[in-house]
Amino acid sequence: MIAVEDLRVTFYTPAATVAALGGVSFRVARGDTCAVIGPSGCGKSTLLYVLAGLLRNFQGRVVVAGEAVKPGRRRTALILQDYGLLPWKNVFANAGLGLELRGVPRAEREARVTRILRELGLYELRRLFPGQLSGGQRQRVAIARALALDPDLLLMDEPFSSLDALTREALQDNLLEIWHRTGCTIVLVTHSIEEAAFLGRQVVVLSPRPGRVVATHLNPGAGKSSWRQEPEFHCVCSFLRQQLAGGVADAPDL
Repeated sequence: MIAVEDLRVTFYTPAATVAALGGVSFRVARGDTCAVIGPSGCGKSTLLYVLAGLLRNFQGRVVVAGEAVKPGRRRTALILQDYGLLPWKNVFANAGLGLELRGVPRAEREARVTRILRELGLYELRRLFPGQLSGGQRQRVAIARALALDPDLLLMDEPFSSLDALTREALQDNLLEIWHRTGCTIVLVTHSIEEAAFLGRQVVVLSPRPGRVVATHLNPGAGKSSWRQEPEFHCVCSFLRQQLAGGVADAPDL
């Protein structure tokens, strides 16, 4: 689904030249999940913007679904860290915004949004506005808006970082249910080692800026709701922690 080869991104400003990514290469199979983890400022969000087609000034090769990445790919959905909800629109209107912008007829738009809001337990909240919702509810609205577009690639930038631990774990479980049901490919950027180990069937570890791949770890246990309780999960977390700290560790035998 995704092939990234020697991706390099440099930002030029009057004050400085900043190398964000310094030669990143990895692949993600169709229908798989990939977590990207690394220290702050290592280029994780920049990588997502390239995959979404929003950032075109890069060097290297980036392919999505067999084609060179480009703006406007209709089956790519991006969920931003701040949810990106419009405060003057209610839950129903926010969830259907992408469909409205694409000119989907009203009847089809309302039917699709109604189905997704029911699936995510949001239908009873459809007339409320973002300011009336909890952080977890706002996150689910952002997910609903993305799923309404019927994506085959879901890109998520620190989607659960501002939530409390219990809400965060509940939404991680919810994301796995969505993945099992839809079969979409998911690339998730996170600072959380445990989140990366729980959600990413592949975990890409980036170095400090400019981001380079320190390790690419296959993590087949991810995707099971019971994975957090299994001893191998904690072995993966320890391995990732050592990689982030710059230590040398043998990959856990899973």
